[in-house]
Amino acid sequence: MVMIKDMFAPGENLVWEGKPDKVAFILGKLLNYLIILAALAFYLFVSYTVGSQENSSVSFESELNLGLAVVVIVFVIMPAYRAFNWRYIHYAVTDKRIYFTSGIMGKDINVLDYEAVYSPHLSAGLIDKLRNCGTIRLNPKAGSNIKVSAARAALENVPDANNVHEMIKQRALI
Repeated sequence: MVMIKDMFAPGENLVWEGKPDKVAFILGKLLNYLIILAALAFYLFVSYTVGSQENSSVSFESELNLGLAVVVIVFVIMPAYRAFNWRYIHYAVTDKRIYFTSGIMGKDINVLDYEAVYSPHLSAGLIDKLRNCGTIRLNPKAGSNIKVSAARAALENVPDANNVHEMIKQRALI
């Protein structure tokens, strides 16, 4: 966090700082995992059905191995990557702008001024609701010249998201 505070302009005051909720961030979007699992189950079902015919050139065992590889990637590697990445994500809200830090190999610090924010939007998935957190998307104003990509212009899985959302909304609408 020292790096972000070093970037503050003179007279800029910290209003809120924090990290994503660890459990919610690591598990990510539960619905995405369920959709991938359902698609995999459908694929294996079709594979088995087609593979059970006599003239099939692909064995069901190879299809099952592919399915197992997908499960390992989706349910082991992706959460492990997100757990490692969580350590490097930090947010800071000041009275003038919003700071986002991220980066595993290097440190990326993105800054978004309130003048560029049109309508902050709060959303909470199932895991977010269970963990009392949410994601605040910061929609850019038309014609604003922001450097933060649309995917990065969000405070993901923020604890106490309602209060943080209100802080940002009040400052963005001034």
